[in-house]
Amino acid sequence: MRLDINQCGPVAFLLVVIGVTGFVASLFAILMAILGSDVSGSGMRARIGIYLGPGTALLGLLGIVLGIGATTRGRHMVDEIVASDAVAPADVERLRAQGYAEVGTCTGMGIQSGGMPLAAGLVATALTLSRRRAKQARPTRPA
Repeated sequence: MRLDINQCGPVAFLLVVIGVTGFVASLFAILMAILGSDVSGSGMRARIGIYLGPGTALLGLLGIVLGIGATTRGRHMVDEIVASDAVAPADVERLRAQGYAEVGTCTGMGIQSGGMPLAAGLVATALTLSRRRAKQARPTRPA
């Protein structure tokens, strides 16, 4: 993983922050989805779960998009460097292949950092909505 961070550049540290934050938020979102039917009747946990689940999923999606964007930006930078006069024509293909391989790690890091929060956020949202529907469909007993 350290090699990926070095090859991806400064964006990698942002991806690591997104991954760690998304991991903690996804655990909390799933916990709130499971414990959403609290006994006090206020439904505070359910409301937290309904907002935190999609928020975590969006955070995961942000990590994936950021990784893909960093790869695209890196490829553009490699093409600019290879097209300059400072590079010998004999080295162009070798440098392009090496540069593309290095910046390609950003996509992998984006998927690694955003995949789990995205999936867990969707699971938490589905759990919260299914528990909410089940609670609404449950018949109430007359007093």
